[in-house]
Amino acid sequence: MKNVRLNPFLFVMLVLFFLAGVGFPSNVWASDCSNTSVGLTPINDLGTGFYQGQQGGLYGGGTNTRPAQHTARGLAMAAKIRPLNSEGQVDLINGKIAFISVGMSNTRDNFAEFIPMAESDPDVNSHIVVVQCALGGHDVQDWLSESDNTVWNNCAGQLAAKDLTVVQVQGAWMYHHLREERFPPNNPFPGNAHYLEGLLKNLIHKLKTKYSNLHTVYLSGREYGGYGAKHPEPDAYENKVLS
Repeated sequence: MKNVRLNPFLFVMLVLFFLAGVGFPSNVWASDCSNTSVGLTPINDLGTGFYQGQQGGLYGGGTNTRPAQHTARGLAMAAKIRPLNSEGQVDLINGKIAFISVGMSNTRDNFAEFIPMAESDPDVNSHIVVVQCALGGHDVQDWLSESDNTVWNNCAGQLAAKDLTVVQVQGAWMYHHLREERFPPNNPFPGNAHYLEGLLKNLIHKLKTKYSNLHTVYLSGREYGGYGAKHPEPDAYENKVLS
């Protein structure tokens, strides 16, 4: 899950997403903000230090510097992205690059803030079409379900509404979690974090089977959970340590 890909076509969108992150969904305003810190050192500030046996740094080994090989792999993936027509053929004039959201209500709310920013920014590649596929109440296990196609049917409908097909989906932002009761019992850190990590990896593979031209998936860990969130700290922090 450390292989986040760099994609020139989507880079501006990624930057805009982080900007959109300051636009909190409405339910955050009702949270208890008196608890401003739980005393945990941010992963990028932890450096070579450890949290319960897991070393800090955004890229492991206590470093926040992306390895050169990592960047090279990302650029190689980016080179495969091209505007495509509805049949998946390269069309540099009228082709589209669909960029979808994958996740639950938190994902949906943040992506809803991001969409108008991306659509109104003149620097965003004109071939990119941003599509809201995140669905409230559906965590990573629901997306992996073999019997419930709700999320996939929803995404198909969202793509169709923008006159897009599955073969035009080439990028995704995935922000997911798992309902507390779905974690294995008596599985303390890093057990549950590893469990979620495995589910997220499986979902990336499933996304590739659904969208054959998908080349990049951006991953985000849960937001700070110290304001009385449904999954309070250190839950969010521990999932970031291994993401």
